[in-house]
Amino acid sequence: MKDILIALWPVFILLLLGYTAKHSQFLHKAFWEAAEKATYFVLFPVLLVYKLSLADFSGVDFVDITGPMLVLTLLFTAVLAGLQRLIGFDWPVFSSLYQGTVRFNTYAGFAVIASVQGMPVWQSWRCYWP
Repeated sequence: MKDILIALWPVFILLLLGYTAKHSQFLHKAFWEAAEKATYFVLFPVLLVYKLSLADFSGVDFVDITGPMLVLTLLFTAVLAGLQRLIGFDWPVFSSLYQGTVRFNTYAGFAVIASVQGMPVWQSWRCYWP
């Protein structure tokens, strides 16, 4: 448990700093809108493609990875569909809940897994591909 908390604190602090910077109005709202677009549409995809181009996939068995990912995605979809029928969320609320539960949060996952594995965050992609 201690290792997980140590791994998560830098990610949590970074998120807290971003939240504080945005809500302190140190920078204008227009900056944040542009920064979010640049990060979502340009910077993060470029980083992923670049790191994937360097990855060695020779030791990865994609069948072993795909099965559990598919099963978990379908399981969470079924659970959330059941909650939707039981609780009756508004569709915008449900779609946000579904996306936040089922999608892969790679950027946070890379940082956490790298920290747990004891490597610098900038080398975190190596956690997935030896």
